[in-house]
Amino acid sequence: MPPTPLVGCVDGASRHRLQFGESRRRAAGAIRVQPVVCQLPKIALYAGDFRTRPPWLSSLLALAAFTSAAAIAIEACAPAVGGCLDSRCVHSDDGPTPGGGGASSSSSGTTGGGMAGAGGGGSAPCPGETPGCVNEWIAADVLSEIGGIAGYKDSLYVAANKAIYRIPFGTTVPKPIAGSPNAAGWKDGLGNNARFRTIAGIAVDEQRGLLFVVDAGNCAIRSVDLTSSPNETRAVVPNTGGEPTCFSAAYADGPATGATLRSPVGIALDASNPHGFAYFTDVSAVRSVDLSNLSNVTVKTLAGDQSPNALFAQPRGLAALASTIVVADQGKRSIQSLDLLNGNVVSTACGGASDGTIDGGCGTATFGMPFSFAVNSAPSSQLLYVADGEHDNVRAIELSGSSKPSKVSTLAGGAAGHAVGIGATAGIVAPSWMYVRAGTPSELYIVENGDQIRRMVLP
Repeated sequence: MPPTPLVGCVDGASRHRLQFGESRRRAAGAIRVQPVVCQLPKIALYAGDFRTRPPWLSSLLALAAFTSAAAIAIEACAPAVGGCLDSRCVHSDDGPTPGGGGASSSSSGTTGGGMAGAGGGGSAPCPGETPGCVNEWIAADVLSEIGGIAGYKDSLYVAANKAIYRIPFGTTVPKPIAGSPNAAGWKDGLGNNARFRTIAGIAVDEQRGLLFVVDAGNCAIRSVDLTSSPNETRAVVPNTGGEPTCFSAAYADGPATGATLRSPVGIALDASNPHGFAYFTDVSAVRSVDLSNLSNVTVKTLAGDQSPNALFAQPRGLAALASTIVVADQGKRSIQSLDLLNGNVVSTACGGASDGTIDGGCGTATFGMPFSFAVNSAPSSQLLYVADGEHDNVRAIELSGSSKPSKVSTLAGGAAGHAVGIGATAGIVAPSWMYVRAGTPSELYIVENGDQIRRMVLP
């Protein structure tokens, strides 16, 4: 029998702080925010065992002690009263409020609908195909621990729950194609017989139909054949030590059978030569894998080391731009640039001066904690998108003729919570992995809060 919802009202400021606190505490695994479609902006907070209630929640709500697992619906009511317990806010565990504005988030995905704005402005949702609109939720309340997204042919591929899922574009139902959901391990094989541990980045070689997977929990890089049925998983750079053993291993370059990875994150394929190199970050370094011959793979450290250094502090996602590798360095609050044609020299391309959201030239622009990139390579665009999980926004970096970052602007994010909107009127909570689907119009898929995917129609 599902737990009985308890209720409480929070004002707009508390609502934003609640989501901010939740998004920074995903690692605890007990709490998640789920948007619900309705006329009144609302948040449904589902919690695990509240015998030890987190202090950040206690400070927001005047709630009695919870001595057993409970589902708590915390809503922004009109008028909102901070900390109240009010019957006006009661709603069911899932699904729309009677008289609400549409289906629940778990069934979203139509291009014309969307969720009512939750950002406190009360504006109506933008039509699904409006340029700049951040609208749909894809596979909301289904996946967790999303560790990367990529596209291939007619489908979006998502790494989540220790498995790889396929979601055909235009639909919202994920189907596992490799690995077994929530079953951790190390095992190559066909379909659901394979095992992954913690995935932290995926990328597709479209010519070969291979999905390369950074299996960070096993300190390894693996491949999934998207052209076979069932899909076959194989090791590219193996490491059977698994966590936590492999995390203490020293770097070792060379052939895959002798190379060691320590904490790989993110993966970018050489756009100019899809069968050439894959790049990834590892602790405080950028390393490469030669993929030209999968039976003779070689690992090489390009720059950085096994501990924070002058070049990188906390590098995460990266992107390959012609002869330049750009790296999101959260420790430096900057975008670092690695020049492959000039001795792998590393320099700061954008940001780094301080924490902030200032737009403008790369010399004055500021970031919080940039995490990953998506490249819009349309001839009329040449933009690099950056997910900043600290400031809940997505930034756009214009690239010069030599693919060098030059100017920063805010593409989306700024409103509180999960608000549907255009550009700065949209709310995006803790964006992480992203993928651009080229087309007319092009679309940007954004992983939000680690457990759902938003779709944005690019302007």
